[in-house]
Amino acid sequence: MVELHRGKAGLQEQENKLQTELGAAKDEVKSAHEEINSLSCKLRQAEKENEEMEEENNDLLSKATELKNKSAALSAALADNAKLNADVQELQSKLGAHGASATDNKNTPEQLRIAQGTIATMERDLVEWTALAKVSYVANSVLLS
Repeated sequence: MVELHRGKAGLQEQENKLQTELGAAKDEVKSAHEEINSLSCKLRQAEKENEEMEEENNDLLSKATELKNKSAALSAALADNAKLNADVQELQSKLGAHGASATDNKNTPEQLRIAQGTIATMERDLVEWTALAKVSYVANSVLLS
């Protein structure tokens, strides 16, 4: 019987040891689950931030393309404006070379009014396109830096 008591005591000691190990293992599992949940939340947050950054990047790329197109249009308009200014200068020099005056030609006041309107429109366009070019240059500088 003594042996049975020793055997029982040994088994109880093993059971206590195993219960302690089981408790430690459960604590480790709980800790691992908490870490998994924490890392999952961080992953979801990182994915959300990544999506937002991709959207912002796409928006910036779209704006950069739009600014490049506007810059090209501005360059074309400036070239057209320069040609028109040259044409106006040429016409004014031809008018002066022929000694024409407002009294010599009854169409001259009307033609002059039209030319002045065209010049005023071109000057407004030049100012607008110049402003757009400056905005485009600044935006491109910001995007490239």
